[in-house]
Amino acid sequence: VKSVVISWFFSVSLFPAFPSQRVYVGDEVTLRCKDGSTVLENGVTWSYNGTKNSTNATVHLPVVTTSDSGEYQCEHGQESNKVQITVLEPSLSLHLSLYPRHLYHHDGLDDWRCRYANANGEWWVPIKPHPGDPKSNINTTATIHADVEDGRTYWCMSTSKTDRQQRPRSNAIKLIATEKMVRLQMSERPALKGDDVMVTCDVWGGPQIVSVVFYQNRTQIKKPDNSHGNTLTIPNISDSGAGQYSCRATYKFTHISEDAATHSNLPSDVQVLSVIAGPPRPKLDCKSKTCDPQRTTTPDSIVWHYTLEGQTELQIQHEETGKTITITEKGKYTCSFKMEFGYSRRSNECLLGKHTCIHLLLLHFPVRLSRYRTQCTVRFRPLNTSQSGHC
Repeated sequence: VKSVVISWFFSVSLFPAFPSQRVYVGDEVTLRCKDGSTVLENGVTWSYNGTKNSTNATVHLPVVTTSDSGEYQCEHGQESNKVQITVLEPSLSLHLSLYPRHLYHHDGLDDWRCRYANANGEWWVPIKPHPGDPKSNINTTATIHADVEDGRTYWCMSTSKTDRQQRPRSNAIKLIATEKMVRLQMSERPALKGDDVMVTCDVWGGPQIVSVVFYQNRTQIKKPDNSHGNTLTIPNISDSGAGQYSCRATYKFTHISEDAATHSNLPSDVQVLSVIAGPPRPKLDCKSKTCDPQRTTTPDSIVWHYTLEGQTELQIQHEETGKTITITEKGKYTCSFKMEFGYSRRSNECLLGKHTCIHLLLLHFPVRLSRYRTQCTVRFRPLNTSQSGHC
């Protein structure tokens, strides 16, 4: 008679199933202890960097920071494998947005796939690439086919590398279903200290918005001078900017009828804005047009992001040879630097362009009017300063 020994393998798994070496600042992650394919719910002990610190069934990291990097292990009668979690600075070249549900990657999306996770598991979802740039024939954006079901978390990942741990991935977004007409829109990521944060109060169907009021923790917010219309701008956000945000809007569908009824002071759902300490933000000097990465080591190349005057589409220009940009078109500029996958956090914003300065040229033939007065002719000449860099 032969005896058969069955050995169950305990393991640590991430939910959503991000690669453990591709967890980004601001992610929401739950660590689960699994016995084979079964998630253990009782009698679990967790260790972090070799020290036992939790007896909960799971380890929930609602807003991941770099301090969460480390080695995790669970125990349930026997020890599991050890999982090293590496928390990275989020890459702004791999971006999944909620409004609209678009994926953007500057090098194309031919080998990208997306998936969603909910309480029952994870599934792949199709994406539809948009027409590529005629010059490069690269599809840099795609639409995600997402069902609006409360609690689903969507994220995307490249399949270009065989080693899953080395595959670049996008940020994750969590869908929240609502039946309200008024909706509050904000970034899919937690805000990083020092960022300028924009919050928008919108209404389904595109009506004329008559007025908007924003609230933080149920207290009405006085809109700063740099905010306009239905958008609230929070400059240089700090810990005090965190909290529960909502808005109320008054609107009417004048595009359907000029006599349309006014819908007054209707509320949005409440959304939570988290503020966390992030990596140093590059600094752009608006006068010298010089980007300072604010890092101890100088990056190989600086990347410039800009929106041209009168346009809304963000464009990207690589500057491989230095920290200073030569402006050829007027617009709003920020800078960042290249990372392993994509770009770092962006700098402050500067309005830059080709300025025309007026220089006074004194001619060399004074005309004497009296003993103490001299008249000279003044000529105005416009000078293009795009090459000199200053007036």
